[in-house]
Amino acid sequence: MDQFPQQNTNSPIPPRDFSGLKPPESMTSGTPRPTPGQSPLKFPSPQAVPSPATPTVGMAPPPRSSFSTIILIFILLIILIAAILVFISWKGWISLGGIEKLWEGGKTTPTPGISVILETGTPTPESFDAQRKKDLATLKAALKNYFADNSKYPEAATEIKTSDQSSVLAQDLVPAYIAALPDDPLAPKYYYSYKSDGQTFELSCVLEDMTDTSGTIHGNLNIYTLTDTSGE
Repeated sequence: MDQFPQQNTNSPIPPRDFSGLKPPESMTSGTPRPTPGQSPLKFPSPQAVPSPATPTVGMAPPPRSSFSTIILIFILLIILIAAILVFISWKGWISLGGIEKLWEGGKTTPTPGISVILETGTPTPESFDAQRKKDLATLKAALKNYFADNSKYPEAATEIKTSDQSSVLAQDLVPAYIAALPDDPLAPKYYYSYKSDGQTFELSCVLEDMTDTSGTIHGNLNIYTLTDTSGE
């Protein structure tokens, strides 16, 4: 067996050169070390994770259910309809079972001497004739009261119309004995007439019903007449 050559252990060992070595990088950080004179790198801080939403004061309540919304709309609709009915009843356009009396203090006070026709549907000749007779009766009562105070009637030698507000009849009777002189429902086609010699008077009108026997036929007219003694 060959033997390895023996080294001379007595020869001096040359010194090692460490000038080309570099220090090892840090194992605790993945970022390189800054070189001298260079500012360290800055990384953005992680964004804060929002915490779960928690209810706070002032948050809007949950939306209403569709059923509750329908009920609310129905109630508001009923209130609106009731308000409309009350309004038109207050205006006198319809009757709501007597509720309109609330607007009049529970009673009505008709104006004396003013002829008013309250008919349902279309007025008929008979309803107009009934109004004419009523108007002449009202006017006759005023004339009788005037005669009781003055011992005579307003004088009119020829027939005058009650619609003539400047006549002696209007001047003597209004407003002391009657609020206003009545007029025919179909004026000016027909009218009420008056004439007097001071001691007697005659009121007349035209009746549309030619079969009404309370009047007197004159040509094609049925004349209804009241005097100071008739109808007593």
